[in-house]
Amino acid sequence: MQPVRFTPQQHAELLRLGVVDQAIVQLETDALPRAREILKRGPPKGAVLDELAAVDKALVVARSAVERLLNAKDSVPHLREARARIHGGGYRHMFGGLRLDETSKALSVAIGVVADAIATLPAGPVRHQSASPLPIKLIFSAVQFGSVLSGLEPVLPQLKPSMSPTSGFRQMVGICYEAIGTASTDPERAIRAYLKQWRVLMQIAESQSHLRTERAPRT
Repeated sequence: MQPVRFTPQQHAELLRLGVVDQAIVQLETDALPRAREILKRGPPKGAVLDELAAVDKALVVARSAVERLLNAKDSVPHLREARARIHGGGYRHMFGGLRLDETSKALSVAIGVVADAIATLPAGPVRHQSASPLPIKLIFSAVQFGSVLSGLEPVLPQLKPSMSPTSGFRQMVGICYEAIGTASTDPERAIRAYLKQWRVLMQIAESQSHLRTERAPRT
């Protein structure tokens, strides 16, 4: 995936917030390209369905026309005449008719392929990932990793996850979303969803720390 580069102004603002250079590199080369893919807004489901339905209709019409010609009865003179003009008389298993029969079978396969494609579309409305906590997790994990590589604590006080609009964390996320090019650079719902997960993880870590302390041999 192509890196997502911060502008000089964004880079300077991240440094001011306490995001170290190594963390910025991790954001540009790993976290933000992956977050961009998650947040990429796809085309409307209805437009996709319309295109597939149009192809399906065209294939069905084409196969019906071929079969109509191959199945021409003597009682329908214009169909019989049209079939007769095909090399070999247009009979299904002779000369040009054989080729038309193969075409009909290929069209039948194509109709099935398009039907399978239509079946992959979700039944209900497509939910956009704007409220997903995963991009926030990718951003914060990259900052933690970069901080550790720089010899610092993974969770710097000024970048601790927070919902406060004035917090360094929320401002940092906003800059990252701006660099990605999302419609909103303040994903409040996504941050709120991530904070729920993060608090649970912190509670688990705290409980494990207490258990280790209790089990440690006393001197």
